[in-house]
Amino acid sequence: MNVNIDKEDIVIKRARNGWLAITVDSSCNKVIDVYSDSLNGVSASSSLYNLIKDQFKHYMKSHKTPGIELNLSETSEEEELIAEFELSNDDGV
Repeated sequence: MNVNIDKEDIVIKRARNGWLAITVDSSCNKVIDVYSDSLNGVSASSSLYNLIKDQFKHYMKSHKTPGIELNLSETSEEEELIAEFELSNDDGV
């Protein structure tokens, strides 16, 4: 992969078993951070979540600054609806 990047650039690439974030440090050296989704059962969604949180931390909402809020759900919308339905049926019993 031959990509020219500047100090402010972030290149994100999907690999077979994870994500790569390619940046440039203050000495103009290319830095490759690896976010693997094959270790400890980590999913591709989880490793991408970790990449985004790490690489874009300056844009995230904090106690003192507004910004992006990022959420990773361990359940699908269908699973959440089923659980909600089961709870509502249990209330009447």
